[in-house]
Amino acid sequence: MNLSYILSKPIDLEFKQIEGFLNNKRLNKGKNRKLTEGKVALTYYCAKCDADLSFVSSDEIYAIGVNDRQISIDCVLTCSRCGNQLPVWFLVESSNEIHNSNPKVRLLKRTEKFSSSVQNAKNTYGDFAELLGKAECAYRNELGAGAIIYLRKIYEKITKGTAQAAGIATLTAKGKNKHFKELLEEVDKQKHIIPAEFSNNGYQLFSELSEVAHGDNISEEDALSKDELKEMKLRLKENKGNIWSGFVSFDQENSEKIDTPEKCIALIRKTFNEFFRDMGLDPREVDLICALHLDRPSHLHFHFEFYEKRPWLKNKRAAGYKYRSKGKVPIKAIDNMVERLTSYTIDDELKKRSDEARSALYKRKDFSEALCRDVATKKMKELAEKIPPKASFPIR
Repeated sequence: MNLSYILSKPIDLEFKQIEGFLNNKRLNKGKNRKLTEGKVALTYYCAKCDADLSFVSSDEIYAIGVNDRQISIDCVLTCSRCGNQLPVWFLVESSNEIHNSNPKVRLLKRTEKFSSSVQNAKNTYGDFAELLGKAECAYRNELGAGAIIYLRKIYEKITKGTAQAAGIATLTAKGKNKHFKELLEEVDKQKHIIPAEFSNNGYQLFSELSEVAHGDNISEEDALSKDELKEMKLRLKENKGNIWSGFVSFDQENSEKIDTPEKCIALIRKTFNEFFRDMGLDPREVDLICALHLDRPSHLHFHFEFYEKRPWLKNKRAAGYKYRSKGKVPIKAIDNMVERLTSYTIDDELKKRSDEARSALYKRKDFSEALCRDVATKKMKELAEKIPPKASFPIR
């Protein structure tokens, strides 16, 4: 069994022993190496051929070292019939050092850059294949709320399709769409599409899906309007710049700081704007998406993703503006964010006393005068350093 066999199978968290592919030579972090381990083959839907077909890589794929146990692999898969292409990225992990002669490995992640011409295979799920594929991708990337949103869309399509087939009206007397819960109950009474354990319990499944998908437990002030959400999705789709992502994790002692969506939103509002400014971004020109994970009460965390709303840097080589080209986050910005988050967890009473002491200090006349002198001295030194050593000034 070789590496291409693992890459050509669904994601499996069980380690499997394969033939060595790095020739017992360590692949250092950030370094790349060409591998000849056979072709990677996966099935996708090709819109040009209007069929599910095998997409196959060339004999050569490229690996980038992550650490002693992980490598990242990039390759381009090509439709076996028309040559349509799909970029795919894999993250492979070994139970021991990955450059060993017979490592035990597993496929941790696989991410495809789908387009209108290539989508998930439709042979099994038909019209639902695309949404199911997106749900699976979100789940693989630990974005549970995102996965549920796609699943709920499938849920709605099945319900409305069943209503139309059964002759149940989907519109109100005024010509507007019925509230989905109302439509679901009507359809279920006739066609029994929901298992009894859920429908008998006040449609709890629907309520929980709706809460995650639409944020019913978030105040109206905090929730996005449908138009705002639509605009945000459009900007993400058209974005040609960097997309940054990460997560913020709290230990057991401080997890209570974000144990509700309201608390999490409050923390984000208080800390992220300064983080964006430290990165050289304007908070007003950034879209921020966050997903709070409450599945581990003793270790709460949230994932975040952000990107520039529009190109705003003056393009020096052509007319118009461009997105920021460099995506590296300055270490100083990260350090400041860690300090900001740490300070957020400090006991409220202690923080209040600290703020009062700082305020009292700034109000003291001797402190204000000393601070002004220090600032003036610093500015004078900065100005003096800019003056050429041999500069002369006329005296009048």
